[in-house]
Amino acid sequence: MDARMHGDLQKLVQTIDWDTLSSQLSFIDQDKHRSTISDFNRNEPENFWIAKNLDFMQWESDNDLRALLLSAPPGHGTTEVCSHFIDISEGKDSQAGGPVLYFFCSSAPKFRRSTYLTHTLLHQIVRCSNTGKSNSIAVAFLSTLVDGHFQRRSPDFRKNDLQKTIIKKVLDAPDNELIEALAEALKKAGIRKLSIMVDGLWEGVADWFVQFIMDAEPQLKALLTSRSNSLPNIHEGILCIEYDKERQECLRSLQYDDTRYDKISEEHHGSLEWLWRHPQYLQWSASATSSLLYIEGKPGSGKSTLAKYLVKNLVQVPNASSSTVAHYFYTFRGTILESTHENMLRSILHSILEQDESAFFHFQQEFRDFRHRSHPEWPYESLKKVLSLLVNHPPTKPLFLFLDAMDESKEDDRRSIIELICKLCSDENPSNIKIFLASRPVAELKHRIRERHHVIIMQDQNMGDISRFADDFLNLDLRLSGNILREATDHITKNAQGVFVWVSLVKYELLTHVERGLPDAEIIKCLKGLPKKLEDFYDFMFDRLERGLPQDIQDGIKLFRFVLFALRPLTVLELREALALPDDNNTCYEDFQQNKTGAIVRRIEHCGGNFLEIKADGTVQLMHQTAREFLIRTIPSASNIKLEIDMAYRAITTTWIRYLMLCFTSPSMRDTFSKIESWSLRDFQTYAEYLNDWPLIEYTLRYIKDHLDLCDRNVDVSGFPTTLIMQLANNQATYFLGSFLNFRFGYIYGQAIPVNEYQETSENIKYSTLNAAAEPKLPHVVEALLLTCTQNAPHAQRKTPLIISVQKGLAGATQLLLDLHDDKD
Repeated sequence: MDARMHGDLQKLVQTIDWDTLSSQLSFIDQDKHRSTISDFNRNEPENFWIAKNLDFMQWESDNDLRALLLSAPPGHGTTEVCSHFIDISEGKDSQAGGPVLYFFCSSAPKFRRSTYLTHTLLHQIVRCSNTGKSNSIAVAFLSTLVDGHFQRRSPDFRKNDLQKTIIKKVLDAPDNELIEALAEALKKAGIRKLSIMVDGLWEGVADWFVQFIMDAEPQLKALLTSRSNSLPNIHEGILCIEYDKERQECLRSLQYDDTRYDKISEEHHGSLEWLWRHPQYLQWSASATSSLLYIEGKPGSGKSTLAKYLVKNLVQVPNASSSTVAHYFYTFRGTILESTHENMLRSILHSILEQDESAFFHFQQEFRDFRHRSHPEWPYESLKKVLSLLVNHPPTKPLFLFLDAMDESKEDDRRSIIELICKLCSDENPSNIKIFLASRPVAELKHRIRERHHVIIMQDQNMGDISRFADDFLNLDLRLSGNILREATDHITKNAQGVFVWVSLVKYELLTHVERGLPDAEIIKCLKGLPKKLEDFYDFMFDRLERGLPQDIQDGIKLFRFVLFALRPLTVLELREALALPDDNNTCYEDFQQNKTGAIVRRIEHCGGNFLEIKADGTVQLMHQTAREFLIRTIPSASNIKLEIDMAYRAITTTWIRYLMLCFTSPSMRDTFSKIESWSLRDFQTYAEYLNDWPLIEYTLRYIKDHLDLCDRNVDVSGFPTTLIMQLANNQATYFLGSFLNFRFGYIYGQAIPVNEYQETSENIKYSTLNAAAEPKLPHVVEALLLTCTQNAPHAQRKTPLIISVQKGLAGATQLLLDLHDDKD
């Protein structure tokens, strides 16, 4: 019955002409809709994601590339670019040849978009084909739809149906069948060369339409756009540009360390206001072209504070409110990366790309090159190249770049970086880049600063700020007044020689005398007896430390070692753990716990003198870079405070390994966690709480290999990793940690962790402990366990930590891993 009806319908379809079919088609006048669309300006930065995209330019120039799909939310230029290429294809801007089919989905009602799309394109196919083919095109279209109805076994036709009713029923078909029928109509039209532009394809029809494009017989050039950023099953042969997707991937690849900015001292109230009136600043800020403002100053003269002050108050700088702003503060007192040019480049390029989407085209080629070569990190030369390309960025949006403490950067390649900075500010640069650069005098800089650059010498400007700062603390903190106040202020201002750090040390020294109840005359006498030069003042402070009690000296040495040579700033709690480990290798767990002081802040202040300071985030660092240089380079060999670098690295590495050994061989670990046969939720919570009571665990796991490398495989420590890994592997609770350290050390020491009965359960213990630490969040163990999850050997079946956590049904661990991913984004 169905076969006979199928045959009868096909015979009927052969008799239907184009005029009859056309009268029942739902097509929309696209030219009328196009008249409402704005022009596409490829030179507008908001359109760069299209016009300057490598795939777009390749599709535009290569006739062998058949189709391009642009995917973006409304308002991002996809409609305008479609209209623009319709003009080109129709020969209004150039003679491309061949007819053009086009449709704007926004012109059709949402509930019947597929119908309007296919009917309108069918109408255009007939219009641009030979006159005699219109009826055969109509037949091909309807015949394909009839076949589709019967293949679905859903014919709803009656013998007494009128022709008009039959056509209506035939046209009522699913999206994919309408597009297949359109393909047959195009084939019947016999058009040899064709352009197709469709704007606003939606999820569900996009993949069918792409397949139609890729299978079409004519020589075809297609531009398709979509409102969705998640189009599944797109044909692999089509170029696809998803708005902002590649830029976000690029941003994730530009991870960097930045601990310095928040630790820079704020300016004293009323200080630095001279900057806004300084002629060099005024010329730099008012310049309509790229320019460099160089702040040169003595160590401790307030250069970093000035840089931070200007960043915070950019609103006062002309045109800065609408600009892109990137800043980087080199430092030897942060993580091991923060003095490197590579970290600086990642930081400022991340800031630029994060704020200015239009800048991505400068990154795209280098980003693809390094990613396709499977590099784990951006090549240094690629980072430099991307920054150099910014000289070609349109000047419509100024770029303010702040670089502080160039003298604290690695000397390797410093000259090349300075040359690059000067290039960005050259007369030939068509963009608008304003660079603020602060540094002590360094030869590479002085050689390249030209007359056209703007220069401010810090110590020539800050005498008034020093006087105001001294007057305030002498009056408010020391309660001096009258002639004594003026005498003290004048003495400090005259002898500071532009160095704020010296003034701060004088303040702390005088406060100790005030706290002892000395009269004003004695305070003035003490003031005048203090060293007049910064390095002499450090000598004065150091001599006092050397005269301390033996235990104070020993703890001071340890503090200086950890603060000077740790690979990131340590917190107060972490330093308490480190100080509790005496130099005796036979220290037991009970001795370690008893050695922990409850007054660690006072201990740091006492044993570190004024050389150390505790920052607002709880980390401890040298009070200034000059203090670091003094402790590393100036301590005499006869001193009883020894800070030799090799000895310090060996002592630190030994401390970290002993710390881990104590953590994982303690009575709790031996008597409790190693004997649990079937772990319950409460067991995991107890284990997480235990590990969280070891604040140094994350640091030691993350950096122990790096510290061992710095020891240059010294015989005193080279055997420790094997001992530690074996110890961890023999406990079911710590096997996963042994596996992690084996992975970190294995390529160097060749140590293979033994396979035993704990291997099978180790992954479950790791992820379940992470899950237990999630709520309430236990910060030390969470960071440590996230490290072991994300920096380990490839997981079984190449599953990511997030997938493993989801499959285990661990909601807390899953959320922590998701948060980690968001932080990297």
